[in-house]
Amino acid sequence: MIGAVGEEDVMSAGERITLHVELADILPGHQAGLSLSDLADRVNRRRRCRKRDRSDVKASQVRLRARKYDHLFEIEDERVTLRQPETPQPEYPVRLSPLAKAEGGGWLAEVPDLPGCISDGQTREEAIHNAEDAISAWIATTREFDHTVPLRGSGDRHSGR
Repeated sequence: MIGAVGEEDVMSAGERITLHVELADILPGHQAGLSLSDLADRVNRRRRCRKRDRSDVKASQVRLRARKYDHLFEIEDERVTLRQPETPQPEYPVRLSPLAKAEGGGWLAEVPDLPGCISDGQTREEAIHNAEDAISAWIATTREFDHTVPLRGSGDRHSGR
């Protein structure tokens, strides 16, 4: 049909960039994966909690995004799981520093080799775990835009360009 708009085109530019990151953030705690509709519901709940002014994500949009990023996700029997990496991700050093009580307490985790890649957690272990998720999302987004992923140990020398 001429002029038909696919569901992919209905999503805003911001959703095209971040939906796969949101999916990758939700799935690690679900070894058996989640159904397309459950995953869409979880994304929508998160967005409402964060007060993002976006329309609800549909299961069909989750399917499209998971298919587009098939190197990250696997769909089987209408369930989405994270694909196990075929090659190990490079390990990046994580710098931990305590957060002030006025900032909510806990720990800040920074990845010096990946500009802007930070996370936090209430405990050191949680901050490191969250940093690992942030590293995966940072690398996926960098590759999506065809940018070079910095090598381990490049530290603050990498400009992010």
